[in-house]
Amino acid sequence: MKFETIKKQLIKDGLAVTANEQWTVNGSATEGRKMVSDMKKLLLRSFNNECDYCVDNVKFNNVENHCVRIEKSFEMVKKLGRILNAQITGNYKQLKLDELHLAFEYQVKKQDEKEELRRLREEQREQQKLEQEIKAARDKIAKEKKHFSAALADLEIKLASSKDAVERQNIEDRIAEIREKFHALEDEEKVVDYREKKC
Repeated sequence: MKFETIKKQLIKDGLAVTANEQWTVNGSATEGRKMVSDMKKLLLRSFNNECDYCVDNVKFNNVENHCVRIEKSFEMVKKLGRILNAQITGNYKQLKLDELHLAFEYQVKKQDEKEELRRLREEQREQQKLEQEIKAARDKIAKEKKHFSAALADLEIKLASSKDAVERQNIEDRIAEIREKFHALEDEEKVVDYREKKC
């Protein structure tokens, strides 16, 4: 990874942590260098642990909190290393902030994909609901058309065999009424057709 390579190079080149190297311990410059080296490693480890926590836990909505946390850790390390004039370099801190922002961008992308998936699922549910409504409407219309067709056939038979004028008039009125209802059903069917084309 790009950040790992740069980070290792900064550490290797001594550009991740700086300190006053001119220390002696019990009159020994070698022991002094060892103490400074150990302190630099300790400060670097402390800062890295805090930064790694931030990178691992950043979400699409909390990057600012983690930026503040890294800044506070940077300042705390500076205070801890003040006697040896040891501190994390600005370049190294910026590298860690850049790593945090990259992780944040990844989380934002993941969240966007999640929301898009949620939107698509909602659309699919709405589509299925509409299809079910259309099917139910078609089934109802088909059932009623079948019922009216059967009723019309019965009335046509009755009309053909009826001799009484009043009865014939009643049958014709009933036939007209059923035909009107049948035409209304055909209009309903056109509305359902239109809805189906639109979905």
